[in-house]
Amino acid sequence: IVDQRDRLIVADHYNHRVVILDQAGTWLLTINGNVTGLHTFQYPSGLALDPQGNIHVAAWGSNIIKVFTPEGTYVRSYGDVKRPSGIAIDEEGYSLVVECNDGCLSIFD
Repeated sequence: IVDQRDRLIVADHYNHRVVILDQAGTWLLTINGNVTGLHTFQYPSGLALDPQGNIHVAAWGSNIIKVFTPEGTYVRSYGDVKRPSGIAIDEEGYSLVVECNDGCLSIFD
């Protein structure tokens, strides 16, 4: 996805991280899910931006959604989903999360 600053945000699934690149492809920031603590996640599979520019990470291997600021600081977690494979945020701020195990769509506010 591309954020409001025209940075490319990529879910690096097998390396358990999210990377942020500038328009030229220069590495700017890594949000590493392979560390201990609140912001740990495994196998990020989907990304979405909320109206404030926060990055929502659907973590397939962690069964949860993690939220980070545009600078990569952990904000919060939400949802108890089975293998989230995709996420979108609508114009009202609701998160729509697709679960690959059940084929369900969960909606969070």
